[in-house]
Amino acid sequence: MIAATSRNLLEAVQAGEFRRDLYYRLNVRSLHIPPLRDRKEDLPELTRAGLERLSQSLGLPVPRISDDFYEHLTGAHRPARTTFRERVRNAPATRPQAENESATISDK
Repeated sequence: MIAATSRNLLEAVQAGEFRRDLYYRLNVRSLHIPPLRDRKEDLPELTRAGLERLSQSLGLPVPRISDDFYEHLTGAHRPARTTFRERVRNAPATRPQAENESATISDK
């Protein structure tokens, strides 16, 4: 079984907010993965992989993304609860008109 949380479960156990027996059953192996906000260098590859999957499922060509679009995603400050998907969806982008064009950030 794989379980994920953003909480420190050991602290929750010590505070009486999480069951000790369940913590030790779940904590056979721990893997700490830093949040995406701390791994901005991963955004271009994750964006490309997501666009490839989406394009394939829709039967569309995979759009190329310009460097200024990636800079917008990695450079702009976002609230902690804003998801990567929301950032992409809300980015002021211009859709490519042809297969060889890149999606870019617009001035709108």
